Amino acid sequence: LGKGMSKPSFGANSNVGEISSDDGLSWEAASEKADEPSKMRGLLVPAFANEELEAAYQQERRQRTEQRGELVAASLWGFGLLCLLSTLTWPNDHTTNFLRNHTVFAEAGLVILALLFRQDPRRASRCYDVLLPALGLHWIFLGSMTVDRISSYLQLGPVLWRPWTLGEATSSLLTCLNLTAVVIFGRPSLRSSLLYMSLAVPFHIALVLLFGSLEHDRLNEQLPPSLQTMLGTFGTNGAFLGGVAGLLFLSRRIEEQRERQHFARFFANRQRLQAERKRNAELVDRQRELGQLALALEHGPGAQRVATTQPAAHTNEQSKATSSTVVRSRSLTVPSPLSRSEDSHPVLDRLSEGDLPSAASEVLARAMTGHSADRARIRHMARSIRDPRYNLQEFFEDCITSFPELRLFFLRPGSEEDDEPDAVSGRTAEAEYQRTIGALFAVYWLLRLDLDGRSSFCYGVDEQWLPNVPLFRDETSDDEEMSVNCIQTERHDEERFRPRSGPAFQRNVSEGSPTSSGIERGCNNNMLHRRKRFSMAAAMPHRHTMPHRSLGDKRKPTPVNNHLRRHSLATVPSGCCNARHEEHHLPATTFFKMTDDEKRASFLKTMDWCLFQNIVTHAGCEDCERVEALLCLTAFHDIMKVPALMPTVQPEHAPYCGFNAGMRILDHDVALGYIMEYFPSLLPSYRGLSAEGQRAVLFAQGKMQFNHGWFVQAEAPPGAMLSGFKAALRGGAAPKDMALYFLHWITDLAGAEATPLGGAEKFVLKFPHAVLTSFMWSIPYLRKLQMFNETEVVEFYLVARWNVLAPSMPMPSPEEGKIACLRLALMAQNDLRVVDAFKALDEEHRGCLATELARTGCCGQRYAGHDPLDGGGGPALLVYYGPALLQKHRGGSLDELCTALRAFALVLQAARRLWPLEKEEEGSTVTVQIGALKAATLQEIVAAPAGERREVWVLRQHNLLEGTVELVRASKLQELCSDGARFHVLDFSPAAKQPGR
Repeated sequence: LGKGMSKPSFGANSNVGEISSDDGLSWEAASEKADEPSKMRGLLVPAFANEELEAAYQQERRQRTEQRGELVAASLWGFGLLCLLSTLTWPNDHTTNFLRNHTVFAEAGLVILALLFRQDPRRASRCYDVLLPALGLHWIFLGSMTVDRISSYLQLGPVLWRPWTLGEATSSLLTCLNLTAVVIFGRPSLRSSLLYMSLAVPFHIALVLLFGSLEHDRLNEQLPPSLQTMLGTFGTNGAFLGGVAGLLFLSRRIEEQRERQHFARFFANRQRLQAERKRNAELVDRQRELGQLALALEHGPGAQRVATTQPAAHTNEQSKATSSTVVRSRSLTVPSPLSRSEDSHPVLDRLSEGDLPSAASEVLARAMTGHSADRARIRHMARSIRDPRYNLQEFFEDCITSFPELRLFFLRPGSEEDDEPDAVSGRTAEAEYQRTIGALFAVYWLLRLDLDGRSSFCYGVDEQWLPNVPLFRDETSDDEEMSVNCIQTERHDEERFRPRSGPAFQRNVSEGSPTSSGIERGCNNNMLHRRKRFSMAAAMPHRHTMPHRSLGDKRKPTPVNNHLRRHSLATVPSGCCNARHEEHHLPATTFFKMTDDEKRASFLKTMDWCLFQNIVTHAGCEDCERVEALLCLTAFHDIMKVPALMPTVQPEHAPYCGFNAGMRILDHDVALGYIMEYFPSLLPSYRGLSAEGQRAVLFAQGKMQFNHGWFVQAEAPPGAMLSGFKAALRGGAAPKDMALYFLHWITDLAGAEATPLGGAEKFVLKFPHAVLTSFMWSIPYLRKLQMFNETEVVEFYLVARWNVLAPSMPMPSPEEGKIACLRLALMAQNDLRVVDAFKALDEEHRGCLATELARTGCCGQRYAGHDPLDGGGGPALLVYYGPALLQKHRGGSLDELCTALRAFALVLQAARRLWPLEKEEEGSTVTVQIGALKAATLQEIVAAPAGERREVWVLRQHNLLEGTVELVRASKLQELCSDGARFHVLDFSPAAKQPGR
């Protein structure tokens, strides 16, 4: 068994490195199977009650047969050869020739069986249970046929010689030896062994009865007449052989039952290991998603810097995919504005000493002196951005000509050094420029979702700056491609290229090809289909097929083309738009194991584009002025990442957002807000906006301390999540300004990969699509902040998510811990078993979770039906990484979820003892960081690690609003007491009870 199980194979997907979704049991099922490994059915022939386990055992047994079948056949062949050689001393007569011929026939059968195992072990193992008993029955025939019986069978008369004195006894011994060799040494299946012995013993007795026995005849002559019967003659011999066969079968059955028990434990452990590996892989993906989201949603230095390291398996898949196809690399960056010819605006002067017009940011004032934004062209961009004839190349031309702030990324210090300055984000200023252009392109694509925006958002554009169209087999007809090409790729006539301001328009942007130093990315020709450009003779002029429609035109839009409309709307999921939804075959794998082409296809086909369209609509982008404001904000929102431009707070404005007079503002968002609020003349694009446009831009750029991940996962109380947002809205912002804030966040993040020609690669290639959808789905509820308070908005969102996750389950009542159940379900990433685990907790821990998770962190605000028995008060508690702790054990057994929830409750209890309830603290929130607890296993949590130095879990209070759960040495507790630190020892063992103080 040990040799046979050294290389077990439980199915086609038995690769240890990668476990498919169908391979392996859940942890709970594997644990149950490990607890009862010997549950079998069958009286004579045992079999596992679990069909999957039985199939795995049979497969493992066939593997053992493949390994030892050739050895068994060769050994039996060698024993037969010895028997054949022993007949050489016998007289050469018909009896001897009969035995020799049958022995040669049996040897030939064994040779064929051995060769079959050598050539095709799998097929031989399937035939083994039939061939070996068949050959065994032939050996029974040879062993049972004594010379007297052969002579009787051949009608040769009396035999004058005999090889053995007691032929009948020798025949019985040979039969016993045959049974032992086949059943014990050959080891066919127990069912085949039982069938073989059931045939072998009667077959031997039948031969004896049929041809008789000279020894028995002589024995009968000495018996009384009453005992001279066939039964008396052969009953003893038959009983002996039957007893031997029964003992062999019983021995074989006990051995197999023991093997099955060992195999059941081995199989259950293997399945449990596979389930654990699968859970670990999911946890790694989930932690990577949370890490990406946490970095992407934060504003400030280092924001949106997400690691692009991919798993080894994913890298191998990509290398295999690209090795079989022709991959052509090209640059995905755009040329800088300084690489263009001189226009009416002077080139930026190098920085020099001297009197400068503004003390807040002398460098910015010097750089923008004599520069102004081209308002006419910006207005033209806003009006034409939805025009099918207005292509991306013209849009880029207008951007770099209209927004002088874009040149600030290429500002050089006064010295003649050629090294490019780094931005405060850690990237180069060139990379920040490419990110800004990517954000502008994202605005262009999101406002054209009904045209070419979707495909360009996912696939980018080609060398001619035309949208890359994915080529899906049997989904796009030639007519559809023709109609799309005719409308979207036709160039403007010559009048469209006339200069509108300055000589910059005299040069086609195509001459400014992307620099060779830009980021290069492979373009798979099998995946992307380049649009063909048709001549004017092959395509109808746009002015006849598509009348110009500006944003200010309120008339019903003219239908573009049925083929185009069907092409652009076919990607919308059903239920979002009144469009035909077509099914597409997408890779059924996790996001981080997809290739880039699979991610692009998945995003295009599965994304709910109506979520983007709704944000665009609610942001008021049907109005030209709103589009102008969005374009201007996008153009200069990252310029303060250039260190030389950061302003200094003037005395008349101090303090400003925590910065005192004379302090340099290092936060690029706060720095930009300071310039817009007190020195708007330093930003030409912002200065030219209307008062309403400036107010909307100032609101969208402001820092509201809003963590979108907290809201989506219900991680924090309403006060910690939405109070800053609500305070900003009280300043007079309109609902559409909030939508503009989120639209700006989307476009900013979409271009974060610094590859503007490659599409919105941050969303398409780096962001898990399902997580992005959940973020987009939550935005409409945040817009309710204009009319409702923070707690009401959170409750609306929680109830809506519950109705989506469990439409058939009743909503928990406040007495059952409604808010706790709703928040825990989202924290556990939609695993509703956490609600069952919550109900399975003891009353103390369940009550703690129900009470603490229902605190709002807002003065005077309560969830509906939740009146705290303790009279209210605060602070509310935010368990940072609480969702990660629950998600780590998502998919595990119910006991594991209960243990994780119990640890969650104990942290809340300990935090409440360190921060007792006070009425005046009702509007505050304390953050308890449990990163160390999240990284530990349940075994390490429940039983604190005891190695060379005993360690204990401690909740330590750092200040009035922060605390951390740490794993410290027991010897350090005295040091904490000596330092006067406030802490609470946590004992997560099941039998422990936290002290009252």
